[in-house]
Amino acid sequence: MGGRQEIVQGTGCKWVCSETLYLLKPSLRNLQRNGFEIVYDKEVYEWKRP
Repeated sequence: MGGRQEIVQGTGCKWVCSETLYLLKPSLRNLQRNGFEIVYDKEVYEWKRP
């Protein structure tokens, strides 16, 4: 994660985004440890063929 952020900073980008699911707690914590913040919630639905 840190290496990718360094690469992005060198390109002049102002924003970096990512997404993960709340049920993937380790992934969410890893993003938060690296400076990402939750800015919105998105519901994910599964469609099953009848």
